[in-house]
Amino acid sequence: MSPSPSGTTRVGELDLAWDSFGDPTAPPLVLVMGLAVDRGYWRDPFCEALAARGRWVIRFDNRDIGGSTRLDHLGVPGAAKLILQRRLGRHVPVPYHLEDMADDVVGLLDGLGIERADLVGSSMGGMIVQEAAIRHPARVRSLTSIMSTTGDPRLPWPKLQALFWLARRSPVELEARVTHFRKLRERIDGGFYRPSHEEREAQCRADIARLGFDDRGAARQFAAVTMQRDRTEDLGRLDVPALVVHGLSDPLVRPACGQATAAAIPGARTAWFDLMGHIIAPELYEPIADAILENARRAEP
Repeated sequence: MSPSPSGTTRVGELDLAWDSFGDPTAPPLVLVMGLAVDRGYWRDPFCEALAARGRWVIRFDNRDIGGSTRLDHLGVPGAAKLILQRRLGRHVPVPYHLEDMADDVVGLLDGLGIERADLVGSSMGGMIVQEAAIRHPARVRSLTSIMSTTGDPRLPWPKLQALFWLARRSPVELEARVTHFRKLRERIDGGFYRPSHEEREAQCRADIARLGFDDRGAARQFAAVTMQRDRTEDLGRLDVPALVVHGLSDPLVRPACGQATAAAIPGARTAWFDLMGHIIAPELYEPIADAILENARRAEP
């Protein structure tokens, strides 16, 4: 199955690039990706697995990444300064917030003529779909938060080595950049997913070919994540079928963050995977797709 309709949709001052899988007349399911990566990180076989379960699957590039609008006029925040200020409990101005990115999702729904959708978010995308459900509850049919968090600053931070590689500026030269991304993935992928060195490097090259070499947008997204608000209280008021998926070997968004998310949302279901790190490994596509659709069906009359 190859992507079906695709395009670019105007949302405010942004153009959001998207493509889709499955039958456009089926109930829509929107995939929201995480920090510094484009919609291609929702791998085709995973999208196909969801489409085969009766959904029109739409994946898109968040603002500042991939084929969507870059906001370079907003400047480039320094990662180290942001982390320090957050650790000190201070909030400093950032180019935009996760709330703005949540409004982008709803703007995309508007542009595609979608009244309500199942929303699925990974990592930063999980934070975004939580905000979308809080801010626009009538637009969210079901919610799945994968390897994400509530924004509670008391929750564990990433393991130091994972945070170091995430915040580190990636090299511009191609071979050094490939090595950087390969080492980052080796530190966050967990024990479940162990591709060969050659397989991992080939995937990194393919992803870099799509993403290019401009990290300024990723720095602004990192700022939004670092200065996110604590959503715990607002999540407690949600009335939507919710699923929390998390790996117990995740070094970046620690398991306690997923546990806190599940505890915050009334009636949330959970799917825990022992060796899953900060990635949806190919071996998990089918069980996670099953869990997402089982949760989505809870919204059916």
